[in-house]
Amino acid sequence: MHPTGPEAIMSSRKVSSSICCLIFSFFCMQFSIVVDAASDNISQGQNITHLESIVSAGKIFELGFFTLRNSTNYYLGIWYHKISPQTVVWIANRDQPVKSTSAVLTINNEGNLMIMDGRITYRVSENSLSQNTSAILLDSGNLVVRNENLDILWQSFDYPSNTFLPGMKIGYNRKTGKVWSLTSWKTAEDPSLGTAELKMDPKQPNEYFLMSGSQIIWRSGVWLWDESRFTLLPEMTVNYIYNFSLYRDENETYFTYSVTDSTISRLLLDTSGQVQQSSWLEGRQSWFLFWAQPRERCDSYAYCGPFSSCRNDITDCRCLLGFRPSEILKRLNQSGGCARRIPLQCEDSSVNGDEDRFLEMNNVEFPYNTKESKVLAAEECKFACFNDCACTAYAYNVTAVCSLWYGELLNLIQRSEGDIGGKTIYIKLAASEFQNRGGQKKLTWVIALVVALSVLLPAAYIIYRWRRKLKEKGNLLVPISLFVGAVSMYVCAYGKCI
Repeated sequence: MHPTGPEAIMSSRKVSSSICCLIFSFFCMQFSIVVDAASDNISQGQNITHLESIVSAGKIFELGFFTLRNSTNYYLGIWYHKISPQTVVWIANRDQPVKSTSAVLTINNEGNLMIMDGRITYRVSENSLSQNTSAILLDSGNLVVRNENLDILWQSFDYPSNTFLPGMKIGYNRKTGKVWSLTSWKTAEDPSLGTAELKMDPKQPNEYFLMSGSQIIWRSGVWLWDESRFTLLPEMTVNYIYNFSLYRDENETYFTYSVTDSTISRLLLDTSGQVQQSSWLEGRQSWFLFWAQPRERCDSYAYCGPFSSCRNDITDCRCLLGFRPSEILKRLNQSGGCARRIPLQCEDSSVNGDEDRFLEMNNVEFPYNTKESKVLAAEECKFACFNDCACTAYAYNVTAVCSLWYGELLNLIQRSEGDIGGKTIYIKLAASEFQNRGGQKKLTWVIALVVALSVLLPAAYIIYRWRRKLKEKGNLLVPISLFVGAVSMYVCAYGKCI
């Protein structure tokens, strides 16, 4: 028998109250899990599974496991929390992905971040040998392992992947031997080490280089301290949100940058080997490309090799006048590169008694490795190069700046016809090259004359026969006009028009 009356009502209310309490408790537990999942830190002994992640306090970055399209590999990485599609900026295990969903991220008893997948373990952070450690993801995108005194024991910024974020470094530490550099992904779906690397050379600490193995692809040019930019990156000064700087002391030399507001920015070394500086446009939900290098193939360092010119509208590289394809480079199976046909007189006085001379080359972009000096006049600049046998070229501009080049000329770009803004460079050649050029011109004219006569003589004979027929009919004006027109066409083709 079921209770009725007031007792039944009271009993029903108690059941309803209990159900409400259970539902409320369930939602509290769910809310508790969401808050915990959205935490920005990992404590010692805590596990982060492939379904969980941590998010920086300002909701800028997120850390967790992820997979790439058409892949069953799992990587531990950091990406932008609110940007879609997922944009990864750092990967812990790019060359050692895990294969199962059972992998977890944890901090072991020694205080190190570890990826554990059954019996397989991967150490993310180096030995801290410290108890009571924790890891926190900062709004800068830096994952930091620290002790109870908040001392930094390890940070992801010291181990960049393919992305350079504000506050990171590209450079090196002389004392510890630490190197900060970017390395490209192998492909868009394979984040393992690619072939391109952006780094600084301790021997040339004022610029950074884009490398493919030991081959230089592109270089930034030297740092201009008074302009806070690299010489080959004028775009660095045309901005209002970036602060670029080069830091150097007895221990460290590195390049870094910051942003002046809350702009989300990154410098990416993509799979093609191109360096791209971009900012996120919130309104458009897209990346705005600020600059990219190398822009075109001629911008790639030493693309055509020494003593050759490159044009972006022409596929082939061309040796400069007075140079020919280098036999040494051919034997090494390397494309491009030219060598002198005739040694300079200053290098071997027995070759020719005439003094070396300079060939004027117009509408060019200057080669790399220029050395500038202020002189009073163009003639002084010329003689500064002439009197130094190691000097291979010079240029002089209206601001009285003398540019000198020594050794090989690399990355001389010949502008296309119609381009404006090109400069003039003077290249040192043996005197006999100019004599050869004169002989070549004479030979060209002889060949042109022979070709013209071989065409004109038969044409003249035909016109003569035609003229005789027309003369009999009393019409001589037309063939004379045709003959004069034909002669004019060939003269215009091979020389000065009449």
